[in-house]
Amino acid sequence: MTIFPDPGLEAFAARAAGPPVTIADRSWPRDGSRVWELASASGERFYLKQHQSQRFHEREVTAYRLWTPALGTGRAPRLLAADPGLRAVLITALPGQIARGPQPHPRCLVEGADFVVG
Repeated sequence: MTIFPDPGLEAFAARAAGPPVTIADRSWPRDGSRVWELASASGERFYLKQHQSQRFHEREVTAYRLWTPALGTGRAPRLLAADPGLRAVLITALPGQIARGPQPHPRCLVEGADFVVG
């Protein structure tokens, strides 16, 4: 039994990180968003994403392979696996919250102030 719309997604995730023990739908409330949070038996968390198109898939995989390593360990999710046939990626989870809307750069904020230095 799977909650994934494509039966190959769960097998893809299991090959890369082991079988998930919990699966939660974390898709955005818009058409085409397909994101799941997975947890392994050891408690590690991952995100499985299925892209709407090959273009979106290639763009995200390229970013994870070429750009995120420059950010340093622990500053961006790590790409664990990519499958162009499924248009899916499995990435590590990082602590924190989803940022909704534009966020100011931390250096632009003055602690305790009601204004932005800019």
